[in-house]
Amino acid sequence: MPMFDIPESAHELRQFDALVEALPDGILRDGCTVPVGVMLAPLTVGEENPILAVARDETEVRRLKRDVQYVSSVVKSSDDSIVCTTLNGKIVSWNSAAERLFGYTEAEALGEHIMLLFPKDRRKECIEYLDKIEHGERLKRYDSKRLRKDGSEFDVSVMVSPIEDDGGKLLGVSSITRDRTERVRVNVSLQLAKEVAEMASRAKSEFLTNMGHELRTPLNGIIGFAEVLLDSPLAEDHREEL
Repeated sequence: MPMFDIPESAHELRQFDALVEALPDGILRDGCTVPVGVMLAPLTVGEENPILAVARDETEVRRLKRDVQYVSSVVKSSDDSIVCTTLNGKIVSWNSAAERLFGYTEAEALGEHIMLLFPKDRRKECIEYLDKIEHGERLKRYDSKRLRKDGSEFDVSVMVSPIEDDGGKLLGVSSITRDRTERVRVNVSLQLAKEVAEMASRAKSEFLTNMGHELRTPLNGIIGFAEVLLDSPLAEDHREEL
């Protein structure tokens, strides 16, 4: 279906005072229909007022538009923060998860440099990964820290990837960021619990060692005294008791 009604006469067309483009379906000679882009323009040839019509097959264009819409929908609905930048680090795409994670709205983030999200002591990292991507290096997911709008730092897991066209030309950089705050807290708690358990185990071992030593000391004396008595002349009933 056309996006708007195509003018039916040269007079009506001239009211647009510009090229007019519509996207109807075209019918091929074999009866098949294809999406086409039709561009109309008024011409002046002597006393005639012809209309120039140029049609082009829009099949691939529409397919690409559907693919872009699909990818855009996936990015927007993702639970992970997905931020796309130019090769210079300018933010050009910012999904809702990024808004929740960093605190900046899409309007606030677009056009800003990605360095906005890095603590001062991590900004060298930003420059390094942009340079590596530009030189064709593939980066693995790594752990780092990022900065929220309120100035607070938090632990993250980051995957940085190149954005390329069908021909492999580098267009920009995509970074997928996950909050690791809770995972780090749990790991710290587990490490602390492990250290406490190890301390308790060492204390138990030391206690048992000391107790064994304390018990052996008086027992050695008692055993020695008993041996002395046994070597002495004793009545038979006393000897049996020892």
